[in-house]
Amino acid sequence: MSKRKLIAGNWKMNGSLAANEALVKELLAGIGQPACDVVVCPPGVYVAQLQGLLAGSPIELGVQNVSTHENGPFTGDVSADMLKDFGVRYAIVGHSERRLHQAESDVHVAIKAKRALAAGITPSCAWARRCASARRV
Repeated sequence: MSKRKLIAGNWKMNGSLAANEALVKELLAGIGQPACDVVVCPPGVYVAQLQGLLAGSPIELGVQNVSTHENGPFTGDVSADMLKDFGVRYAIVGHSERRLHQAESDVHVAIKAKRALAAGITPSCAWARRCASARRV
């Protein structure tokens, strides 16, 4: 059994309402029926906009991060359940930039992957072996 391939675009800290709309229009105009899963991962502030722009299209919505927490006093964090409310299907976890600049450890990555999976969101791991450890956390 072969797995379906995935192409994901991480927008990093780029975008604007106008630029996002223009980019999505271009993507939709050229995508047709892709032979793989296609995901865009905009900055968190644009998730609601992209949810609307991608509705009914073959492009899935992803995010660049998910909290290690389910809820609570964690200013700036966004939980997997909150992301699920917006139709998010994928979440990047374990990205090297977050590991470097936010000191995220293997434990953080595993917890994030576990939170995503519990919400029905597929974690996209920078290092797949770290996501495999989510089942042990």
